[in-house]
Amino acid sequence: MRKLKRFLRMPLRDQALMLQAAAVVLSVRLVLSLVPFRVWRPLIQQRLAPAPGGQHDKATVARVVAAVLWVSRYVPRASCLTQGLATQLLLSWRGYPTQLRIGVARGAGGQFQAHAWVEWQGTVIIGGADELVRFVVLPVEKKQAS
Repeated sequence: MRKLKRFLRMPLRDQALMLQAAAVVLSVRLVLSLVPFRVWRPLIQQRLAPAPGGQHDKATVARVVAAVLWVSRYVPRASCLTQGLATQLLLSWRGYPTQLRIGVARGAGGQFQAHAWVEWQGTVIIGGADELVRFVVLPVEKKQAS
């Protein structure tokens, strides 16, 4: 109940952002659980069309990231990939060009590990971890010319 009261006390624009973040995180989580990587990746890439120009400020980025992190606490299995894709979509729709990074590594016991994070202007904005340097970043797919 406390969380609902806190939500209702938020400014309308923050409430709208939280609701949008909830819809995007849930949608991304659903897509990731139902659709293979090779199918969903191009579909999401098509929707990442940042508007040209405009002012890009850290406050907006921080608000979007905070909304995604807050919503992700309530979405089962909202992994780093779910959070990264949701953040990338929400910022792209606001005209912010971001880069989703996916890295792989071997754990201490030799097990395969993967991690996703998002960068904006060369800075990790979500999915940051102290050990990102141990991950080998997978190459970014280039869009095919038609």
